[in-house]
Amino acid sequence: MNTLNIVLKVVYLSNFLYFLNARTLNQKGFTLSTQNETVRALEVLPDGTLASGFASSVVNLWDVDTSSITQTLYGHDAGVFSLRALRYDRLAGSFDDSTRIWDTTSGEVIQTINDRCLSLSALPSNTLACGTQNGEITIWETNNGSLVQTLVAHTDRVSSLVYLRGSRLASASDDGTIKVWDISTGELVQELTGHNDSVISLALLPFSKLVSGSLDGTVRLWDVNSGSTIRVLDREDSASVQSLVVLSDGTLATSYDDGTILVWNLEDGSKIESLNGHTGEVRALAVLKDGRLVSGSQDGARFKRVGWFSRQIRKIKAEA
Repeated sequence: MNTLNIVLKVVYLSNFLYFLNARTLNQKGFTLSTQNETVRALEVLPDGTLASGFASSVVNLWDVDTSSITQTLYGHDAGVFSLRALRYDRLAGSFDDSTRIWDTTSGEVIQTINDRCLSLSALPSNTLACGTQNGEITIWETNNGSLVQTLVAHTDRVSSLVYLRGSRLASASDDGTIKVWDISTGELVQELTGHNDSVISLALLPFSKLVSGSLDGTVRLWDVNSGSTIRVLDREDSASVQSLVVLSDGTLATSYDDGTILVWNLEDGSKIESLNGHTGEVRALAVLKDGRLVSGSQDGARFKRVGWFSRQIRKIKAEA
């Protein structure tokens, strides 16, 4: 595998992983069956492999072209709620009072960190940031599993972490705030306020911009340097945001607890399209290397076929 260095968000999915094509005309999406397992987390690795964490404590690596499992990773005693791709073919996953680091080639656990991480972010110099249930951010050395630093960050659990640049790390919390930290000093650099409920998903944009999704139903675009809100995306109904991801053309996909996925133009805040096909809340989104969007939902039902067709990004419809 290639060197891995990507962000994985905390997610909660259902028995299926759905693939939406947002680029190729008339190319059909498909479904990966997970045999009635509850999927808790997913990540797309640089080589195109999809990693998914389950309530049964295992992690599967998928070849999405053949819809087959290429590796199953063991080691946890409870569900895997968060995953993070590291360097040198390593993958970190957590929830049962520990974080395991696997060699994805051999499938072996090569390090155990004694902390329950609800969110993970890889940092420079072989360190890993862990967002905890008590509101702290702990930073660990991945080679020997030692604790490097503890930040008393939030008053509620830390639901998402995003490494920015240099020594900056952004954290989102159920306390409704987003904070930017200088991890070299442990100092709080910026606090972003505006959401009225838990902030559960973060994504990094170019030019010191950050986007956040909240259970208050809004998505906010932020200027990290000034701490100001640039734009608010709001469906103006009672649906809450569950996940978000930036697509390859710079548009934004957001998912909601009513089963819908919206695609937004971040330049003017307009809605490009609504993707309908799920019957339960869509708790996770990820983008494959070829531009396809992966979605996971708490549908509670099996679909023989769930797919999306596209005329560019602007004309997408669902087929059950």
